[in-house]
Amino acid sequence: MTLPQIAVTAPAASGSTLYVNSSPLNIGGTASDNVGVTQVTWVNDAGGSGNASGTTSWSASVPLQSGWNTITVKAADAAGNTNLANLIVNYSATTTDSTPPTVGAFSVNPSTNTLGQSFTISYTVSDSGGSGLKQIGLWRANVNGASNDSSWAQIGNAAPLSGNGPYSGTFTDTPPAVGNYWYGIHVIDNANPTAVVHEPTPLPVTVTATNSCTEAESNDSSYYANPLTLNVGCTGKISTSTDKDWFDIYVNSGTTITFNLQVPAGLDYDMALYGPTNTNSSQHWLKDGNLYGAGQPETITYTTTATGYFAIQIYGYAGASSSSSTYTVTGTK
Repeated sequence: MTLPQIAVTAPAASGSTLYVNSSPLNIGGTASDNVGVTQVTWVNDAGGSGNASGTTSWSASVPLQSGWNTITVKAADAAGNTNLANLIVNYSATTTDSTPPTVGAFSVNPSTNTLGQSFTISYTVSDSGGSGLKQIGLWRANVNGASNDSSWAQIGNAAPLSGNGPYSGTFTDTPPAVGNYWYGIHVIDNANPTAVVHEPTPLPVTVTATNSCTEAESNDSSYYANPLTLNVGCTGKISTSTDKDWFDIYVNSGTTITFNLQVPAGLDYDMALYGPTNTNSSQHWLKDGNLYGAGQPETITYTTTATGYFAIQIYGYAGASSSSSTYTVTGTK
């Protein structure tokens, strides 16, 4: 007795395991026998059976069920002899999701806080496209909150989400300095992780100093610098094109300190940090601020390598000045 020979050749060889995301699966192969192949049939153990087209060269279109499918093909000859070959297929249907997530609610409380206090950002998000939510992240800006504001930055790590929602949650954040800030969120789903959905409108908040002080002229040199206290915002004016205001603070070595300058609208003010280092005990230039444009805040963060007085110089770029508009400078650590 001679058994017919049968082999699967497409989309893979007999005995292969495949992972696919579409149905039906088109398969094909060859069969041979010394007295002639009379028929080729197929059976799917997950459901379904049928006749293949052709004998020595055969093909079939096999509907799949979600999950594992073992497809067995059988060749028969005129004498009633048969032989088998198979494919193992895992079918996971792909659902096209072109619907982005939805931000159903977005709020920030309170709208004004003192330095060192936290804001609570609340949200409700959902996804109706079928792929499910993936993650949500909190973002903050401190220039103007517009979409092209270069100061937008993610705060902390994104929070993972799952399912379609709606899902409600909160973030908390404590801005580092006195000034105006804007909050927003970024939401993505599993279908398109590069398509970010934002809040309808970024929400503004204001951080005020726990106390306040006002510059006292003449503080036009580091020798006459006004004292600056941590977490206390000092206001002042660059009254003329040659005016330079100085503030100083005593800091221990190994301290990371941040100076933030809130600049009046339409004016381009900059600042620079002076102080000692472990290789130069004199008060000398250490670092400039961001050197942003008009109305944009300036920030300097510096880790000291010596103990002593560190001074901030505030000045108008290209003679910028105003006898009525005030700036606010704050030091935090």
